[in-house]
Amino acid sequence: MNIRNIAEYLEQMQEGELDSSGQFTLEWSKALEKLGRYQNDAAGFWVVKFLQAAVASGARSLTIKQASRTTQLSFSPRIHAHEVVAALQTLQPSPRRALAHLQTAVQAMSFIPKSRHGLKLYIDETCVAEYPLEKARLVGPVPERYRAFPRLEFVRYWESAPSILFGRDSARRYSDENLFLQEVGRFAPIEIRVDNRLLNDPVANKPPGLRLGVPVPTLATRPYPAIPYTTLERIVLTDSPEAQRMALLDHSLRRPTRSVIGGRNTKGTGSQAYMQEWDHEGKLLNAKSLEAHLRKNRAVFEKFDSKIERSDQATELWADYNWKLPAVTVRGYLSIDLCAGESGRLYLIKDGVALKPRGLGSRFHGCLALWSEPKVRTDLSQLQVIEDEIYAEVVRTITAHYEDSAQQTLKNEEQNPGFFRRLIHGDSYRCVQWAQRFLQKK
Repeated sequence: MNIRNIAEYLEQMQEGELDSSGQFTLEWSKALEKLGRYQNDAAGFWVVKFLQAAVASGARSLTIKQASRTTQLSFSPRIHAHEVVAALQTLQPSPRRALAHLQTAVQAMSFIPKSRHGLKLYIDETCVAEYPLEKARLVGPVPERYRAFPRLEFVRYWESAPSILFGRDSARRYSDENLFLQEVGRFAPIEIRVDNRLLNDPVANKPPGLRLGVPVPTLATRPYPAIPYTTLERIVLTDSPEAQRMALLDHSLRRPTRSVIGGRNTKGTGSQAYMQEWDHEGKLLNAKSLEAHLRKNRAVFEKFDSKIERSDQATELWADYNWKLPAVTVRGYLSIDLCAGESGRLYLIKDGVALKPRGLGSRFHGCLALWSEPKVRTDLSQLQVIEDEIYAEVVRTITAHYEDSAQQTLKNEEQNPGFFRRLIHGDSYRCVQWAQRFLQKK
């Protein structure tokens, strides 16, 4: 997969008609044909769909092992084996979100050229059944109704004979698949391991859409992102298991100059000159309850490499981004960029995968929002958000958060004149100016 092909893919994959409910009506044979054509040029889409299936099904990890002749992808869904197999023996989309993701993943995998595929079903680490994949469906009888949940192991067998040319091609494809998975899956709340390497890197200043569309040579260093730091950030917590599907570096362990917890300012003790806000969707929150919530809602992977990258490759300002910090699961992250660039961007996270960003308009200049909403609808590309009522409600929600942040910013400036002027960059006072303009455009 060349990353630059994704934008073109998103435009070309819209097959069928969109009805008033935001759903596509189409012939699945045409959809599968398009998936097949896309897989020839864009490696990694099938892996991303497996990630969504794992997240939506309640799995705690997604493991991939890559060898010269095989690829093994496994996870343990909280769905019974007979339900999984029955869903994968039909092309009719399942009404259950996790199974629908899994169906698309298997269908996409079946079109990967020069390979064959199958499923091994494990119960209590014993392989109880094997199913070959033919014409995008599993072949074989539905297993008995086991009480335990299964472990699914999907296997890709390369059919080409070992050679220098084959080794080069497979290495390139592995690299492309891993890059795509890391880019769009960095905020997944489950552990992603490729050959025992932890792939998760849920650092908010590295949203994937800043890199998609930029050519990346095989095995080369990725380009630097356009948003290196923020001067104000708000983290939104939730107790809802359904919404709590996004992992983020634990920003409570960073050292801002000033924190706002549950709408109340706390004395700053850190050396980093930025504002940090914590909100719990209407619930009362203080420093003690925040600490308890974060301790209870750690992501399943404890530590990861959080090293940030500056767009100008200069000396890093926020050294505490580079600690081996744990991750937590949250509902959303909103920030105002220290170096404001384009109009605001919104990344919807659907079952652990960051979808193609949507512009928020001139009012949100310099804003970056990451928001988990598993119910958001996508078009046939599976990566493009449909702007329906669900999407509109997300926009209304983050708008309310930004308005509250703007009010908090002006209140802080009134109580602490010149606070934002003390940031390292001389023009950073525009954060206050942003707050004034944002509220004026209400």
